[in-house]
This record gives sequence, structure tokens and C-alpha cells, in this order.
Amino acid sequence: PLLLSAPSSSWAATYTFIVAGLGGEPEYEQRFQTHADEIAAIASGLADSGEDVVKLSGAQATREAIRTTLQTLAERVKPEDVVTIVLIGHGTYDGEEYRFNIPGPDVTGSELQRLLSQLRAREQLIVNTTSASGATVDKWAQPGRVLISATKSGGERTATRFAQYWAEALKGANADANKDEVVTASEAFEYASRQVTAAFKADVALATEHARLEG
Repeated sequence: PLLLSAPSSSWAATYTFIVAGLGGEPEYEQRFQTHADEIAAIASGLADSGEDVVKLSGAQATREAIRTTLQTLAERVKPEDVVTIVLIGHGTYDGEEYRFNIPGPDVTGSELQRLLSQLRAREQLIVNTTSASGATVDKWAQPGRVLISATKSGGERTATRFAQYWAEALKGANADANKDEVVTASEAFEYASRQVTAAFKADVALATEHARLEG
């Protein structure tokens, strides 16, 4: 069985929340939707109930919908539960504030931080695959939370490739480095990072993203 876990332990996500933001162009819209669908399908296979996996994409992925979903999660989640949150799309950073690009007003990193701080789960995995996502890592850090970002800082602002390879890592055995039939968050991170590097090399292009894992 596929089991996504934190680097220090093995656990299956009890609750999963996936958001695919604005693409801005048809190519990106389709790409973000595809990655969200793939990750949601995998999470649903691990969940006890279909209600434990929530996906927002396209016109549904509004600031209010994100806020409502996270508030509902905060009410449902118990300390012994595990929460995985995945953000897919474009992000921006102006030197002070990160913003996740969604339909209508963007949601800021500060607002997401406040909402995430209400989650009582002692084990949390947050995967922010957007451009400029590295700006959120230090601000969102807290005990028991593993944070993965597609970029090392808010200064890496080009559209990222990380979500594609994160989804790919969860779908098959290629990311299972020790062949124990368990894909950990650490293994998925290492696999996705390697594939991003290889993709830039194949394109003979300078890498514009460098992923981070903290926690």
C-alpha cells in the first residue's frame, strides 16, 4: 500500500485539503487541475471516508471557500489526527507578504498562517508547490509540522514544476527509495526534487526553483 508520511514516522493522512489556484493561461489551468485531481485520487484511496478529502479548483477555489474549509477542518480535526494540505498554482511575494493567486481576492500568507494555526493535529504536512512558496516556510513553521515548498525563497517567482513530480511520486514505486512499499514525504520530496533538476537539465535551462523541506 502507498503511505505518505513525515520523514520521522509513518502515517497515513487522515484529512487532506488540496487547492488548485488560478492558472492565468489555459495550459496552466489544465496543468493545475490535473495535478489536483491526481493527488486527490491518491488521498481518497488512503482516506477512511470521501468526506476526509476536499479539493477546491477553478472557480471554486475562492478566498472564502479556502477560509471556510480550513475553519471546518479546525473544528473536525483532533490532536491524534493527521492533516495534509497541498497548494498548487501561482504565488507572488513582494518582499513582505506572500499571496496565493486564486479567483477573486488573493489569499495572503498571513491569513493562511492564522487559519493553519487553528489546526490541532500534532502531525501536519503542508506542501506549497507555488512560485514564491519559499517565502512561507519560516513563517508557517511550528512543532509537528512538516513544510515543503517548491522554491527556496520568495524570490523564485517563475511558474514551478514541482507539483507534477510530487503527484508522480505518490502514484508509483519510483519514489520508494528503500522499496518498503511506503512512500514517505521525505522520499516524495527527494524524488520530486531530482525530477525537477533533471527536467531543467533536459531543457538545457537554468533552474528557477529549488525545493525546501523543513520540520
